[in-house]
Formats: sequence, structure tokens, C-alpha cells
Amino acid sequence: MEILETSLPVVIGTQKGINNPRYPNLKSIMASKSKPIEELKPTYTGNKTEITEMMLPVAKGKGKILEGGADKVAELVRMLREEAKVI
Repeated sequence: MEILETSLPVVIGTQKGINNPRYPNLKSIMASKSKPIEELKPTYTGNKTEITEMMLPVAKGKGKILEGGADKVAELVRMLREEAKVI
């Protein structure tokens, strides 16, 4: 267990394989059935987040359907380049 204290905003990363789970054997599973479960009461420490702004995402325009098969490839490329500006 590792405890970190920092101010927000923060980015915490890890690498693949940092957590290798250990699976219980049958004896441990059977023994756990007879052990009592400790119940803890939840504690509320207050809201530590603040919402500064909320807005809806920008509405997308209507899509276009090109009919005609392979002969419309040039038109599709032109639309992607000039209108959508993705290529």
C-alpha cells in the first residue's frame, strides 16, 4: 500500500504487470466461510471537488451518404479534405 498526498490536478500512471493477483486455494476458501464479517460505518469528510463549468458538447452536423459505389471515391476524398479537414 502506498499513500500519496498532492494537490489537484494530478496524473498518476503505472505500468503493465504491476499487480499480479494471488488466487486463494480451496482450504482458504472454505475457512473464509466461517469467519465473521466486520462491518464499518461510512464516514463523510465533505465534498472535495468543485464544479467550475458544465456545458453540452458541440452538436455534430448531419452525415452525408454517397451513393454510386466506387465511382464516388474521388468525391469522398474531396469532402474529407475540404469539408471535414481530416486528411
